[in-house]
Parts: sequence; C-alpha cells; structure tokens
Amino acid sequence: MTIQITYKGSATYMGLEALRFGLSENVFRSENPEHDCYCTKLMSDETGKKSCFLDGTLDVQSCLGVPVLLSLPHFLYADQTYFRKVKGISSPNKDEHEIYLLVEPNTGTPLQGMKRVQMNMILRPITFLEYTKNLPRAVYPLLWLEEGASLTPDLVDEINSKLFKVKKIATYFLFALMGVVSVAIVASSTHLVRTTFLLKR
Repeated sequence: MTIQITYKGSATYMGLEALRFGLSENVFRSENPEHDCYCTKLMSDETGKKSCFLDGTLDVQSCLGVPVLLSLPHFLYADQTYFRKVKGISSPNKDEHEIYLLVEPNTGTPLQGMKRVQMNMILRPITFLEYTKNLPRAVYPLLWLEEGASLTPDLVDEINSKLFKVKKIATYFLFALMGVVSVAIVASSTHLVRTTFLLKR
C-alpha cells in the first residue's frame, strides 16, 4: 500500500526555512475511488455487520490476520463518530498526530520526519458473557506508534556553514560584480561622450 504526501506549506526547523509535506486530509476516505481497496468487508464493524468502515480507518485484517483497524492518532482526519464514542482522549491536532516531513528547499535535505499510526479494535457487546454484555459499540484505540528522525544541531550548523555562508558570499560577490560592471559602464559612457565631444570640436 502506498500513501502519498502533499505539500502543506512553509515551516522552520532550528532556524532553517523548510517545506512541510504531510498526508492529505482525504486519506482513507471512502468517497475517493482510489481507496476502494481499503474496504475489504472482511471484518465486522461495531454493529456486527461486515461493511465498509467510516472514513479515516483502514482494515488490515487481510494483511496482518488480526481484526485491527489503523487510523491516524486520536482519529485525525477520520469521521468524528469514532472520536465522540471514546472518552478520555484529547482532540486530534496536526502538530502531535500528523505524519509529516520537513525538507530544506535548496538542497532537498530532509530535516525532520514523523510517522504516526494508531491501532484500534472493534468493541461491541458479547451478550452471553456477564462481563462483556454491557460493552459499548465503538472503535476503541489500543495504542499508537510514533517513529521519526530529526537532524541534530551539529548537522544543522554544518548545513548553515557549508551552504548558506557560501550562498551569502556568492550574493555579496554578485553585488560587487554588478557594482564594478556599473562603474565600468558609466566610465565607458563618459569616455565615449567626451571623445565624441572633442572630435566635434
């Protein structure tokens, strides 16, 4: 399965300008024709029916062999029905729960990236057992995993020293060269005008 990331806007990382890429908000959305494969109908939902789950979740039973639904942490970008049925979790926000990548625009160097996923189980009453007959019908978070990498301050300093100092020197050199060329043009024009004036005399 391939998940695409899209450009989200500009950002900064330890003083460096960066481009931020992240998951589209329509990830795992059922109305997207490209996501038909996410609806396997192998696992029963919280009502006991084998049907497509609501937006924002992925049935991975066919891949892992266990009845688990994947989503972004705290049901970010998922149908809010899931979030409303679970007590005790904070509202989803992009900074803490999104998958993203920060890229330095001049060199294409990855500065920071985070992969995050939440594993959920289907919760529903089991009527013939005393302890489970009153369970609510919900998609219940089990855990969420986070894996990421960030450039260390030393590497950021190295990028600054090897790239941006050279870039500044090149900029200063360009301005100096433009100044020299401008002076040369003015001097040549003055000399040409003066020579023309003397010849006319």
